[in-house]
Amino acid sequence: MPIHCFVNHYWILFFATFKELGIKCYKVIAYLKKTMTMKHSNIILLISVLISFSCDSQNEQGYDKKAIALNNYATELMLNKPDSALLLLNEATEIDPDYYLAHNNKINLFITKGEIDKAIRSAEKSVELKPNIAEAVIMLGMLYDYNGNTDKAKEQYSKALDIFKKRLETSDKNKFENRLNRAYALLLLGEKKEGKTEIQKLLQENPNDYTIQILADFDKEQYLTDLFRQK
Repeated sequence: MPIHCFVNHYWILFFATFKELGIKCYKVIAYLKKTMTMKHSNIILLISVLISFSCDSQNEQGYDKKAIALNNYATELMLNKPDSALLLLNEATEIDPDYYLAHNNKINLFITKGEIDKAIRSAEKSVELKPNIAEAVIMLGMLYDYNGNTDKAKEQYSKALDIFKKRLETSDKNKFENRLNRAYALLLLGEKKEGKTEIQKLLQENPNDYTIQILADFDKEQYLTDLFRQK
């Protein structure tokens, strides 16, 4: 069964969003192990683009079948034929403007092409369609942040923190991932003390988890530059 998803191989991805979206992508982890590398000595970390994973087992009920097929084909082309993939994704979102997975795949493509303004517009549409997906909200905030709109960025980080708080208060599902992502949002917002405190707690509970160790040395400005600047 093919994996209809795209991931920039520079990024390590968290997996909390899959269950939030009803996605069960059991082959994704193996795929990432084959494709991800380090762009710099500090491993680049990305959270919210998880929504752009469009897998065969995704919850596609209610979306146009042709739009789904176009998105799935586009994801197979994104690494080697990004321009062709973008044409397919544009067609998918024209057919079904509410098909959020196609919008999220467009975010990835625009970031790769260095077209941040277009990535922001796609991210805004994704958050409009799925306002309770904290990871998508964080991605929009990071794009605003990199583009110099710090007020809008902080607004999105604060929204994401509210979503994570509600998740943690109402369910134990994906508790580790939600705590880690919440700590990440705190660091992005500039709440370093609270964010670092939560990271230290997570490290004590999970001393061998390298994703926590990455956040312990998190440098926001360097991270955003590494993530979004195309050379």
